[in-house]
Amino acid sequence: MNIDIITASREDLPIVHQLARLYRYDLSEFADWSVPVDADYIYPGLEDYWGKGYLPLIIKVNGELAGFVILSDEKCDLDSRYECVEFFVMRKFRGQGVGKHVALHLFNQYRGQWVIKQLASNKPANAFWNKIVADYTNDAYESGTRMDQEFGEIYLIRFDNS
Repeated sequence: MNIDIITASREDLPIVHQLARLYRYDLSEFADWSVPVDADYIYPGLEDYWGKGYLPLIIKVNGELAGFVILSDEKCDLDSRYECVEFFVMRKFRGQGVGKHVALHLFNQYRGQWVIKQLASNKPANAFWNKIVADYTNDAYESGTRMDQEFGEIYLIRFDNS
């Protein structure tokens, strides 16, 4: 399996918008969101991630679109250097090591204090990130929850790989 992680250009924004719709639809299982009137799970403000301080990435597996990542290296919460703002692997590619490969690639490429946030109700994401970060750091990480005005209860993982 060939996994590519490609920096998304402005021209890629329509593709990432389509992937983000699938992502938001998947997240609706765990979030207390109403179904949009037009059933369009558009991601408002996605284009803002093509500005300073963010790195939008597209994931491809064997040349096929497989997901996207938004990484922040400037506007991070909790005094962290890096934040995984969004992380989405399409269902077709889940359980095959794609997410793990991408996460480890990012951790190895970007060194410093990290924070990863998910909806606390998204137990599959919580389990995925706990396993990846625990293995990567030899259990040298912190985790906990906090309330977020927009998203409700958020589960956080923090670690330093400097």
